[in-house]
Order: sequence, then structure tokens, then C-alpha cells
Amino acid sequence: LPARKSLTVRAWRPGDRMVPEGGHARRVKGLLRDAGVDAASRISWPVVLADDEIVWVPGVRRSAAASARSGRPVVTYHCERLR
Repeated sequence: LPARKSLTVRAWRPGDRMVPEGGHARRVKGLLRDAGVDAASRISWPVVLADDEIVWVPGVRRSAAASARSGRPVVTYHCERLR
């Protein structure tokens, strides 16, 4: 994740959008559905924001802003769902 931006984790909200790496803007709800996340689990599914941009939906997709690039400082996180 970008090291020089303020990172925040919150539950996704209806209307949230993210630009997946190599793609175009998509609704987070659709990304979760396509990944096989059932509706009950979607309610509290986390998203990670860099400043105000969603850059990672853990276990689902990440944006180009959340990919490691040569020469760019990054922070690596591991996200694990607790049951």
C-alpha cells in the first residue's frame, strides 16, 4: 500500500467504487459478489482507503495504487478474517 498516504480501514458502503488493477471503476458490491462473498458476509467486509481512495478490498481485489513498484516506498499488510 502507498506509504505516504493516510491509510484507513472501514466497512464498505453502498455506492463505494474502486478501480481494480488493470480495469475500470467498479462497484465494491459487484467485486464482492464476483469473488463469491455471500450477502451476509458483505455487510461488514472491510475496504482499505489511501487518503479517500479505496485501494484494497482484502481477499478480493486491489487497485493499481496498491501494487508494489520499483523505487516507490510501500507498506505491506496481511489481512486475516477472524471468526
